[in-house]
Amino acid sequence: EEITALVSLDMNGLKIINDSQGHAAGDEALTTLAVCFTRALGRKQSLYRVGGDEFVIVCRRVSHLEVAQLVERIERNLAETKYSCSIGYSYSLDGAKSIDTLLKESDNMMYAEKARYHKANEIEPLKRKYHKIGMLLSGGMDSSILASYLSGCDAYTFRFMGGAFQADELHRAERFAEYYGLTLHYVDISWESVTQQLPAVMRSKGGPVHSIEPQICQAALQAKQDGVDLMIIGDGSDYV
Repeated sequence: EEITALVSLDMNGLKIINDSQGHAAGDEALTTLAVCFTRALGRKQSLYRVGGDEFVIVCRRVSHLEVAQLVERIERNLAETKYSCSIGYSYSLDGAKSIDTLLKESDNMMYAEKARYHKANEIEPLKRKYHKIGMLLSGGMDSSILASYLSGCDAYTFRFMGGAFQADELHRAERFAEYYGLTLHYVDISWESVTQQLPAVMRSKGGPVHSIEPQICQAALQAKQDGVDLMIIGDGSDYV
């Protein structure tokens, strides 16, 4: 039977649970969500886990109303727990859309919902709490997503001296800063600046460090001199 709808589901805050409470707590959260999703399923609707905290429901020969009712049942089930997830869905009236198209549409809706969740639950409280916020801005997509939440804040990006190393990434970061209305500051990186920060970083960590860590330290110290009292470093779109 043709697939007429997909529902994309992504748990909110799993990494925070794993980091603060342990992976057993994270597994419990995922199990709870899976039960919520399974209880909500109707006829010709199947649940699949496609990633660590990502699920997809495949719907065959269902109406648009049935998809909307499925989402409502999921939301009611989730409301009975302490967890939440971002939900998106796509629909094809005649089943003519490809699986790739359906998945792209449902994922796009889900990611938009996740962005609203992060902004309301994580970014806005930080803006109210701290006087001046800065972020470490790269040319990557995850950094761009984080930048979209922080319009009006200060951004710090690495500028490598003495060559064209990572010039493309620098140019992307500059475009992100302009597009999202960030005040951009350059953190000039050289071999001398890395070795200057390295001893203090190694003492603090008590062992070997990654080459990026002295650079992050340099950016944080520069931001502190500029009056920034919270520096945000995003290493993934689901984690700040």
